[in-house]
Amino acid sequence: MARARADADAAPAAAEELRAQRNTAAFEIGALAHLRAGRAEEALQMLEEGVEHGPDVWLLWQLLGNVHSDLGRAEDARAAYDRAAGCTEADLASIDLNRSILATRDGRGEDALAALARHDDAALRSRGDDIWVRYAWSEACALLALHRPDEARARLERALEHAPEQPADHLATHAEAQLD
Repeated sequence: MARARADADAAPAAAEELRAQRNTAAFEIGALAHLRAGRAEEALQMLEEGVEHGPDVWLLWQLLGNVHSDLGRAEDARAAYDRAAGCTEADLASIDLNRSILATRDGRGEDALAALARHDDAALRSRGDDIWVRYAWSEACALLALHRPDEARARLERALEHAPEQPADHLATHAEAQLD
């Protein structure tokens, strides 16, 4: 806990140092520090400045979309995700995951499922990160929003068959709360 606090406290200084070097990672680090401190509007401002400096940095556009989504600004979020997807070397699976989350929040469950369907579950599992677990959770949330709890439960159960221990515990805890 103390280590996490120290890292969070050091983030603004690290962001400023990178900014002085004209490194676009400064905007990502600074925005995340603002978000951890509960300052979404400041994070938004930093990310807007960041995409001006690095218009082809997909991660900055995605983070901008995430902040807009969290603030309930669906149109702005969609536009940012579209810009992210058009960037060189964009991680389309990550962007589509966030598009799905936005669509579910916006009451567009079928659009959420369509965004997720663009990526194969086996390919997502082979990436070596936890994105496929987040895909399973997002799909279950979209199915719940569409009043399809049995399909949501089945999706989470399939994910639990393949999940490493930590994500499985995380999914199981949240699945019980959402589906029972």
